[in-house]
Amino acid sequence: MIKFKAITPSKGELERQIMEAIKREIQRKLTGVVCPEHHQQPTVIVAGPINALDIQFEVCCDRLKKALEAATGDC
Repeated sequence: MIKFKAITPSKGELERQIMEAIKREIQRKLTGVVCPEHHQQPTVIVAGPINALDIQFEVCCDRLKKALEAATGDC
């Protein structure tokens, strides 16, 4: 399962729903993205307020980074 780290300010109901939708979309795009060498998935880090989110990925190596870029269109 893909790990998420959320570093965002307190949210109301609308912001929570938006974050859940973003999480579902990222999970959909990253389904099957696994490092061919280490068999790990990326960790997704979401930081900032909902109107200025910074989404980053932690990866184990360049091979996973390339697989992630192929799956996301190099966000």
